[in-house]
Amino acid sequence: QRRPPLQGMGGGLCLFVLAMGLMLFVAAPIQQRLGMLGLAITELMLLALAVGFAAATRQPLKAVFPIVWPTGRQVLATVILWVGYLGLAMSATMAVAYFFPEEIFGVSQDLGGLITSWPLPLALITSALLPAICEEGLCRGAIQHYFRRMNPWVSMALVALLFGLMHFSPYRLLATAILGFALAYLRHRTGSLVPPMLLHFINNAFSTLSGYITTGDAAQTGT
Repeated sequence: QRRPPLQGMGGGLCLFVLAMGLMLFVAAPIQQRLGMLGLAITELMLLALAVGFAAATRQPLKAVFPIVWPTGRQVLATVILWVGYLGLAMSATMAVAYFFPEEIFGVSQDLGGLITSWPLPLALITSALLPAICEEGLCRGAIQHYFRRMNPWVSMALVALLFGLMHFSPYRLLATAILGFALAYLRHRTGSLVPPMLLHFINNAFSTLSGYITTGDAAQTGT
């Protein structure tokens, strides 16, 4: 019996297109108007889209969004994987910045200024905790679930590419896709969304804290 098209790879690609449309035509105006609050609303909309699409295509939600608490070894492996990713991502970012310095550093300054406009605890919730839950639910939960019948390495690479494209920055595509692959690998190896959520949170929290430290140093030096 032939499988309905939206229950396989077609479903994942359709969900990706819907997410891109949501961010472009709905979330972008909200973010321009509400700033950080708009970012938080965007994350919640992405998670709602993932859950709604999975339910509409009659996917078992426990299989799409598996929550299994990791062992201590898995937590340690997640942290080690993040350290390895950070080295690769920084190398990729600096390589691209060599050719496009204004595009790379300009976006970083704009994003850093937006994040640091909120108190640190709220900024961590909006820029680290919510993306860790909502983006993982969408990408490593729903989209990767629809790719489950593909070769695992092809599936992880495709999820990584789509994750990079969802950030709408060709200059940061490589670094973001590297992160996406690490997250997809964790989802595949552990069978749970918790380890990729943890890695995502650690990575974004590190970036947020770095932004606050950089802003503080700039304020002290008058720049």
